[in-house]
Amino acid sequence: MERQLVPEDSELLCNHFQNSGVSILLDQAVQGFGQHGSKTKVDVAGTDNSDFDAVIICCGFKPRTELAQDAGLNTGRGILVNDFLCTSDDNIFALGDVAQLPNERIYAFIMPIRSQALWLAAYLNGDNTQPWSPPVFKPKAKVHGFTAEHPYIF
Repeated sequence: MERQLVPEDSELLCNHFQNSGVSILLDQAVQGFGQHGSKTKVDVAGTDNSDFDAVIICCGFKPRTELAQDAGLNTGRGILVNDFLCTSDDNIFALGDVAQLPNERIYAFIMPIRSQALWLAAYLNGDNTQPWSPPVFKPKAKVHGFTAEHPYIF
């Protein structure tokens, strides 16, 4: 949850779940699911299959940068843009959950994506000459009994 929690809070959240009896399995190559009596069977590549009372799947996202790379644009975790959302090609802009800003962040939340879109429209129309800056927003990990000690402020 790197975009919602600092590493210390991620560890606290993991401990919170484990102390509540939840098994945390990270970076698994899940091959399929099945029913085994009242349990859910999870087929994981390279391990013995396991039975669980319930399964929660959390999938992050990874920006798809292949097209940008094929077009010769600079990429990192996302398409690299400057503070004006411009890529390494002065005629191409990127925004949203694929645009990696100079501060290394990818703003994959509705509020900043909407802000980027509105800002870019004004910029391209000549109505805005200042660089884009993220709006103040505070995403929250909403887990009963857990409060982040170091919440991100974007």
